[in-house]
Amino acid sequence: DAVDLDRIATYFIVPGEPVSKARARTTIQDGKATTYTPASTVAAEEVIRGYYLAGERHFVDADVERIGVRIFFYRKNNIRRDIDNMAKLILDALNKVAWADDNQIDELILWRGRDKDDPRTEVLIYTLQEMA
Repeated sequence: DAVDLDRIATYFIVPGEPVSKARARTTIQDGKATTYTPASTVAAEEVIRGYYLAGERHFVDADVERIGVRIFFYRKNNIRRDIDNMAKLILDALNKVAWADDNQIDELILWRGRDKDDPRTEVLIYTLQEMA
């Protein structure tokens, strides 16, 4: 479906092979459990934020109650990854950066395809009209 151009907050591209969010890890030292995010996930989120901040962006204010996000993943090969884990990385990276809280997202459209010559992730963020 087409998105009204007046409602687009931002569009940006993250070049390179799409990445999945890794699960949090837990270690136990001296009988105490510590949970942490793997360094590879932290680095991937920083890259995503960098491309968002480098482009023409518009933060979606907290008073905007309804946001839509469309994410298109173009992979260079057919290695299967869970699309929800790829989306989670994008959404978590942009939380409190592109929008105040991800509970503002009411529409999420994901698509996964192949482009062996130009792997990338395209992200479109837009506001949704209030429901009648």
